[in-house]
Amino acid sequence: MYEYQFQGERVYVFDVGFCDADQSAKVINQDCQEIGFIGGINGNQDVNGSNFAHAQRTAVVWSKSN
Repeated sequence: MYEYQFQGERVYVFDVGFCDADQSAKVINQDCQEIGFIGGINGNQDVNGSNFAHAQRTAVVWSKSN
């Protein structure tokens, strides 16, 4: 899980990996509200009306080991 600065707030990206059929990642704000998703079958990058490519990663919160 990664932490980003996006649209003036701290957000977190939860990559559920192969557990999700379309392989998307949820984007959750600091108030634990889902504001969108990235990836998926169509490669979505729009979250809350903006391209998530402009987000700045600020921290690795958790990473799974192989």
